[in-house]
Amino acid sequence: MMKGVAHTILKLLLYFFVTGLLAAGVFWVVMKQHWPWWVGIVILVGISGLWIGIIFLRKYLFRRREKHFVRQIIDQDNSVIAGAPIHERQQLKDLQARWQESITLLRGSYLRKKGNPLYVLPWYLVIGESGAGKTTAIKGSRLTSPLTEIAKTPGITSTKNCDWWFFEEAIILDTAGRYTIPIDEGPDSEEWEKFLTLLARYRRREPINGLIVVVAADKILRSDREDLLEEGQSVRKRIDALMRILGARFPVYLMISKADLIWGMTQFSSLLPQGVLNQAMGHLNERLTNDCSEFLGETLEVVSERLKDIRLELISSKETVDPGVLIFPNEYERLEPGLRAYVDGAFQESTYQETPLLRGIFFSSGHQEGSPHPPLYQTILMEKHGDDSDDGK
Repeated sequence: MMKGVAHTILKLLLYFFVTGLLAAGVFWVVMKQHWPWWVGIVILVGISGLWIGIIFLRKYLFRRREKHFVRQIIDQDNSVIAGAPIHERQQLKDLQARWQESITLLRGSYLRKKGNPLYVLPWYLVIGESGAGKTTAIKGSRLTSPLTEIAKTPGITSTKNCDWWFFEEAIILDTAGRYTIPIDEGPDSEEWEKFLTLLARYRRREPINGLIVVVAADKILRSDREDLLEEGQSVRKRIDALMRILGARFPVYLMISKADLIWGMTQFSSLLPQGVLNQAMGHLNERLTNDCSEFLGETLEVVSERLKDIRLELISSKETVDPGVLIFPNEYERLEPGLRAYVDGAFQESTYQETPLLRGIFFSSGHQEGSPHPPLYQTILMEKHGDDSDDGK
């Protein structure tokens, strides 16, 4: 906010300085040539009129060029839709309509006063499997939006193709889960590439400012290594398509959602002061290393140490604490094997592919359906009980 005000003040001061310099130059010429004083005023008015005319002409040409560009895109899209199989046409029409609606909203907003409304705010793309908690995480982000159109987002129900979230700080594109983990590989992959083509066309200079990959904590805890590796590889394919079609390498943020399904998370977070809750739970790749395994290990260690420090503070400040508070930092560490498999699949360096920049790893939580994953001691007891039962047969 203060930065924007300072920028406006500097612009005004620059305008006044240039105007004053121009006026002084004109009147110096008038005095030197011994012309009447009103000649100087006429020259200044003429220069000002020319300046204003150029500004309006530029705006007119810009809007005309943008309208022609949009019309061209729509015509191209209509031809693609017409050539698609009948069962895919409606999905492509819905995707096209959603883009046109959102771009029209942006162009008609106050953002146009600050420049090209498509570039004033950063754009972030969110991908992840259906049910991973993408929309819930966005809803719980505490970002502000004055636009009532945000209410049109279907909310917790699954995203059809792409939901647009217009926040004060950024624009977030929440994509359908089938774009990441296809239900029908052919049509879903084709629609994903169509989505990326629209993104590259409408926002040519800088298609996205970052990508957020969402995976649920309970999936990391419950799935075996091979499944997580395979899902990570599917995500890598989508990231490769992004980099290929957009022609850019962008920061990728891994978000582990549904952290409240880790045993003890709810009890642990309920005791935290608001100042701590407002902090991000995660770690940034400040060294910009491409070694995803090293960065994951660094992240898990940093967050684990912080959780254990907080646990000590909570224990020392409370007479009694819930067992979940005591066990949560240890349960958090059980994410490591699954996360390593997923991260290896999605971000591992390859001779044949450009390595994505894993810029940060973060954890989020919302009120989720389902039960927290059993803690380690309960799992061991269950396995022991199973072994005893087998022995007794």
